[in-house]
Amino acid sequence: MDYNATVTLRLDPKTHKYQVDTATVIGKGTLAAGILDMGTTETLVSDQPRLVYVFRPSGAAYADTVLVQGAEAPLVVRVDPWTGVARADAK
Repeated sequence: MDYNATVTLRLDPKTHKYQVDTATVIGKGTLAAGILDMGTTETLVSDQPRLVYVFRPSGAAYADTVLVQGAEAPLVVRVDPWTGVARADAK
């Protein structure tokens, strides 16, 4: 919001590879890329081949939902479309 940028996160739930891109009025580019550091027992479960999270400068967001399974209770991770705030709830 400070830079009036749209930030897009793309995440492969099987390989845990991610890329974060930004777009502003002066250009666009990749901010970060890598592999999500997860424990050996955690997995991401989704019907989507790629998870997409788009955060607008207004604070609004478009985001996929993902189930995180691991050693403890499964969690459903969602992003509020109006505020862009993420939350994890037990399934």
